[in-house]
Amino acid sequence: MSFWTADADARACALWMEGLSGWEVAQVIGAPSASAVVSRLWRLGLRRRPRSGSVARRKWTGITAVSTAPPPVVHPPCRPRPWITRQDGECAFPVDGEGVSLLSCCNPTAARSVYCPGHRAVALLPIVPLAAGRDSGANVRG
Repeated sequence: MSFWTADADARACALWMEGLSGWEVAQVIGAPSASAVVSRLWRLGLRRRPRSGSVARRKWTGITAVSTAPPPVVHPPCRPRPWITRQDGECAFPVDGEGVSLLSCCNPTAARSVYCPGHRAVALLPIVPLAAGRDSGANVRG
């Protein structure tokens, strides 16, 4: 027997249109998975409405979402100069301008780097291994 009844379809559609993710809808209605919810809504012809602005509105707050956005970048104090005039051993991180008017940080660089320690931490993120059994394309959200 299928999980999907007319009542489950109606509840899933309503929650989806409120802005909940497939995972959140699955948690609320007891569906087997987020993929089951998204697939069912797709087969019903329901597509997510385009978002106005960059932030989706959500009325339901039963599950707290974990932000995957990186923390705000705090740049170290620097002595910006035109990039083309920087010397060896000075940070090449761009801080303003573009093209020929590009300004770089010009602080002393870290060992074996073209960036100062502060900009090296921003520009070069550590490699985080995937959890065992996880697919490398697991960043897709429902």
